This record gives sequence, C-alpha cells and structure tokens, in this order.
Amino acid sequence: MKRSLKVTIIVFSIILVIFVASEIVIPAVACRYIKSEVKKRYPEVKDLSVSIKSFPAFMLLFKKYNKLKLSCRNITIEGVNFDSLVLTSSFYPDARVKAELSENRINQMFSSTESFILNPKISLFEEKITVVGEAKLEIGTFDIFASGNLELRNKREIYFKPDDIEVLGTSSPGQVVDVIRNVALETPLLIVRKDLPVEIESIASKPKNLVTRGKLNLKTALKISI
Repeated sequence: MKRSLKVTIIVFSIILVIFVASEIVIPAVACRYIKSEVKKRYPEVKDLSVSIKSFPAFMLLFKKYNKLKLSCRNITIEGVNFDSLVLTSSFYPDARVKAELSENRINQMFSSTESFILNPKISLFEEKITVVGEAKLEIGTFDIFASGNLELRNKREIYFKPDDIEVLGTSSPGQVVDVIRNVALETPLLIVRKDLPVEIESIASKPKNLVTRGKLNLKTALKISI
C-alpha cells in the first residue's frame, strides 16, 4: 500500500472518530448546560429532563437543532406555578408548550377583573367545570352555582359555556338564568395576564387541573439560551 494512501486512511479515520465523538459529546454537553441554567433560574423545579437532537451536532454551536424537548414539574414562571411543563422546539427560540395548572392557582395565570362573575371559585373535572360566585348583572347581583365548560377565544380570552345554572336569592330564577346565558356569550370569565409571554391555542379541563397548549419564546419566557 502506498504511503499516501495510508496517510489518507489514517486522516480519514481520525476525522471519522472526531465526528462520531462530537455527535455524542456536543448534544450531551448542551443538555447539561440547559439543565444547569434552568436549575439556576428555577431552583424549585423538580423532575427536570432535557433532550436535544441535532445533525450534524456542531450545528448546535449556531443554535440550530432538529428537536429540543424539556419537561419538568413544579416550575414557577412569571409568578405562575405550573404543576407540569413540557416544551418542544425545532427552531430556537420558538417553542410549543403544554402546561398543567392546578385549579387553586388559576388566578396566577388569569385575571377575572373583567368577568361578570365576581371572584369566581372554579373547580375542574374531566371536560367539565363548576363555578361559584356572584353574578353581577344589569338587573342585580345574584349568588350562582353553575356547571359547564370553557371556550378559548382570541388566544387570550376564556369564556364560560354554562349547561346548568342555579340562582339563589331571587323569585325569578328563570329570568336571571336567561340573562346569565346571554352575558356569558359576550363577556369572558377569565383573561390571560397581559404580561405573560405565551400564546394559548387550546385549553382543556381535567380533574383538579387546567391543561393549556400554545406557543412561547424560550429566550423571553424561560430566559433559556443555547
């Protein structure tokens, strides 16, 4: 075998080894770095998991990857304590998010100041909610207990779609129920806080938790850099 061919084979082998090693090492280092940054910024976080795929791996040096996934529990972002959070991204800094929020923390993420129900107490069940509060209407203020579901509009406003409404302290509950149904069509029950850097695309109720899905910016929302 000619010397030049041997040198070529050796050089190619070295390059191949370096390439294969980089495909393993660079993503691993990136994952450790992201986990470290998240734990530093959110020390209360639990069950943090990060995975990242990029081919070729050196593209991570330019903040490019095929898929990034981050999942965790008990993380507080902008004053909202999420029970669980799953982020997926294929292009930095854009990400899709699935977050679960317990019913007793709904007021951390949503405002009810514009609601027709004063200080609503919301209980969550499988694809159903109940609302207890004072309905402030043009014909008066009434204590109500209602059940139904939620509807997302304009990616920030959540409307209550009542199925059953019980009105207390009135001799004309039927009239009040009709007014509530009409008002509920036009007035949101909850509105996403304006300062939250998230765009909600869907919501769903499950026992004790509200599940939200949408989009966010990794850099501005979680302060994550790669």
